[in-house]
Amino acid sequence: MRRFTHRSGTFGGKVAGHAVLLSVPLLLLASVSSALAGSPAPAQDPPPPAEPEIRIEEEVTVTATRLPNDEPAERRLVPAHVTVITRHEIESSGARTLQDLLTLEAGALVFDQIGNDVQKSFDLRGFAGSGTRVFLDGSPINDPRNNSVALELVPLRALDRIEITRGSVAALAGGGSEAGAINLWTRHGAESGASIEAAAGDFATREARVGAWRNWGVGDLFATGNWEETDGFRENADGHLTRVQASLGFDLGEKRRLELSLIDSTSDYGSPGALTLAELDADRDQSPFNELDYIDEDMSHGTIQFSSGLGSSASFGANAFLRDRDDDTLTTGRAAASFGGFFSRTSSEVAGATLQLNDGHVL
Repeated sequence: MRRFTHRSGTFGGKVAGHAVLLSVPLLLLASVSSALAGSPAPAQDPPPPAEPEIRIEEEVTVTATRLPNDEPAERRLVPAHVTVITRHEIESSGARTLQDLLTLEAGALVFDQIGNDVQKSFDLRGFAGSGTRVFLDGSPINDPRNNSVALELVPLRALDRIEITRGSVAALAGGGSEAGAINLWTRHGAESGASIEAAAGDFATREARVGAWRNWGVGDLFATGNWEETDGFRENADGHLTRVQASLGFDLGEKRRLELSLIDSTSDYGSPGALTLAELDADRDQSPFNELDYIDEDMSHGTIQFSSGLGSSASFGANAFLRDRDDDTLTTGRAAASFGGFFSRTSSEVAGATLQLNDGHVL
C-alpha cells in the first residue's frame, strides 16, 4: 500500500512533500505431511522478517523570493532554470556595467541600437526589451508604460548578488515577465573599510569610484558613488553618468531585520544612431543624421524592508518602495527630412508594497 501526501506553498514559499511506503509482510505458512505413514512431520520454516518501512522526504524551493527573508536553497533543488551570480563572480568577471555582465550568461543579449555603448537594450530569451521583469531589493524598476528598464542606472559595484530566472514567471512576478525575471540584491556592510579608485582610457574617458562600509554589530552601512565621463567613440556619443547607492540595515534580534536602500542616478548621453554598411565602411565615427539627438535619464529609487522569523521554519517579510523617473529624449534621424524629429519629456512616480509569508514546514 502506498500513501502520498503533498502540500503546495505560495510564491516565495516552499513546496514540501513526502511519501511513506508501508509494506505489509506476507506470512507464508507451509505444512508438509510426511509421505510415509507414521513419519514425523518436518518442522515449519520460520516466517520471513518484516520489511523495513521506507520513508522518503523531499523539500524544494519554488523560485527566488521577492524579499530576502527566506532560507537559501541549493540550485539543484529549484524546479526552474536559475543562475546565481555572486559578489566574487561579479568582481572576477571584469565587467564594467550590469549589461556587460549579463551578456556572459546563456540566453541574454545586449544590443546598442542607440550607438553610445552605454544606454543598451537588454534581451532575454528573444523578448527584446520588454519581456523581463527586473527587481531591485524586491521592488520592480521597470518603466510602467512599456516595461523597459535602464540597467545602466544601477551601479554594478553596489550589487551583492544577481539571480536570473529563465522562463515565464508571470504568475509569481507579475506581468512583463514572459522571458523571465532578474533579482538584484544590494550589498551590506559586512565589515568595515573604504576605497577610492580612479581610471582613465581612450576617447578622454575618465572614471572615479568611492566606497565606504561599516558594521557595528546591531547595524551595518554600505555606500558607494561612481562618476564617469567620455567623449565617446563616435560623433555625438559623449556624455556622463553619475550613480550613488547606500543601504542601512539594523538587526533587531529574533531573526528580525530592518533595512533601507537608496539609489540615485543620472545619465546624459548623445545618441549617434545606427549606420548603414556603406556608411560604416566609409567612416565608422560619423553621425550624419543624429548630430543633435540625446537621451537624458534620472532615477531615484528608495526601498524599505522588514523581515521577521516566525518559529522554526516560517518567516514574514514586508517591502515598500518609491521611485521617481524622468526622461528627456530628442530624436531626429533619417526620416526627419520627411516627417520631422520629435522631442519627448516624460516623468513618472511609482509606489508599491509587497507582503510575503513563507511557510517551510515539511509534512
